[in-house]
Formats: sequence, C-alpha cells, structure tokens
Amino acid sequence: MKTKFTFKITFPLLLSLLVASCIDNGFDLTGQGDAFILVEINGQDTVMGLGLHAFSYSDFKSVTVTVTGNPSLSYTLTPYLNYKQDYFRNTPLSEYSKTKPATGEYVFNALFADGKTLVLNDVLTSDIIPPPKIKTCSYRKQNSRVEVEWEKVQLADVYNVKLLDHDGNILFVSLIYNNGTTGYYFGADTQGWQSSTSVPATGQIVVVQVTAYLMEPNQGPNDLQCIASSRAVITWDK
Repeated sequence: MKTKFTFKITFPLLLSLLVASCIDNGFDLTGQGDAFILVEINGQDTVMGLGLHAFSYSDFKSVTVTVTGNPSLSYTLTPYLNYKQDYFRNTPLSEYSKTKPATGEYVFNALFADGKTLVLNDVLTSDIIPPPKIKTCSYRKQNSRVEVEWEKVQLADVYNVKLLDHDGNILFVSLIYNNGTTGYYFGADTQGWQSSTSVPATGQIVVVQVTAYLMEPNQGPNDLQCIASSRAVITWDK
C-alpha cells in the first residue's frame, strides 16, 4: 500500500484557521459560518444532506441560520460535544434524499454568551463530489493495524479517515491528507484516538469511514462546499 503524507492538518484546525473578522457596534467579533453538502451512497443512489457549522474563539449562546429569499428554511444549531465555540447541525442520515440542499446565501445569526451578536454569511452552490470508493479495508493482525485503500476522487481537495463504534461515536480521527493519498493505516499507537479508552476490544465490530472534502473555489474564510463519505465494517483484532 502506498500512502502519501505530504499535507497534514487536523479537521478542527482546518476549520478554525479560516475565521472571518467583523466589527459590530464597536466590538471586534470573530467567527465563521459555513454551509456544505453531505453526500453518501445508499444502495445505488447518491443521497445528500445539509451541514451547517459556526465557529468562534468566544462562547456562543445560540446560533440560528436562515436562507436569503427562502423564508421557509430555518435551522437551529447546537454545541458540538458541548464545545460552546463550535455549533453544528447536520441532516440525520435517515433524512438524506436524492435532492440537493437549497443553494444560495446562508445567514448565521450568532448570539454570544456575553450578549453580543454577529451575522455571518456563506454562499452554498450545487457542486458536489462522490464518496471515495473503498477498494480494500481490513484489520491486519500480523501488523496490528487497520489498512484501508480507496479510489481517488478527482475533484476532492483533501481526505481523512475515522473509526466509529456501532452507535456512531467517533473513536479515532486521522490527520487530513491531500488528494494524492489513496491509502491509510493506523493502529492502537497511532495519534488520533479520542480518549484512552477509545481503542476497540478484540472482536469488537467497528466502522471505518473515509471522507473526501471539496473546498469552496474562492478558498475564502468559509471553505467547505461538500463532504462525501464511505464506510466499511470490520472486526478489530489485536
């Protein structure tokens, strides 16, 4: 397996490095609002959902999102893993459809814990990429590691790999790698486990998720356009 490590950056850092700045009533407030399309394969169908993310270096109290010219669309974001500086809303996988989310200007209305407010904007287009097609994925007992290979997604900018348990909880997150990467491996000693108890037990059924990311063409402060994921089920075997 050939694995290239020419571009590395953690996904939260990828988002937080791209923060827009705005002045509101004399206060210097900083934040980012990002709308993007989530893509999966369900049987023979490509299905999609909407992802929304708001980030700041200050604690949010609430974040709501509307779509300019489309008053029927309104969303309420919630803290990600109780982090008050990261608010998310992703369409539940069971509600994905073959119809793309509404395009246009998404307006993030952020209320901070200290009462200050900030409006963030991001334009969502219809551009998507397909999920990476996983070629092989297994736990190699002789090497004590998971090895996964996938086909290159032509327009993807970067990839990363996650390990999930049966309930969808994230156990492991890789760094992010460039479009030349088509393989990855990791074991119990690889950096990226979410806690000291995240490493699966022998015989545990887990899910490997390979994700491709398409960035917005202007490479501005609100960068993500599409997140496309594929999964493979394996048995962890120490």
